[in-house]
Amino acid sequence: MANIPVQDSKDGGIPTFQAASADGDTFSNDGQVFLRVISPSGTETKVILQNGRECEFGAHPAYELVSPVGQNQLESSRLSTYRFNSNGIASITYSPNVIGVQIAALRHSLQNKDVIS
Repeated sequence: MANIPVQDSKDGGIPTFQAASADGDTFSNDGQVFLRVISPSGTETKVILQNGRECEFGAHPAYELVSPVGQNQLESSRLSTYRFNSNGIASITYSPNVIGVQIAALRHSLQNKDVIS
């Protein structure tokens, strides 16, 4: 697993993307972080957010962000620290493969962006 550096999101700024790792990636999540994904347009790509803890009803199912065939960009909402973090770190994997997938972790400067929880 590779660690994705979290970048500050500025209006109009272009993030630096890195290649997705075949065995998944991790990033520091302070609750203001969201993901931006670029994938090959001819394939469906799933970005799977692993759960950092069990809830009161047992394990949360993993959360999947899906970029369907023909759509090559995907952006998540802010990611809940309660659901996705384990010691301040969130983990993601990819399916069916990572060939051509690029990812950036961004810290949103606005407080009103939705949160995935």
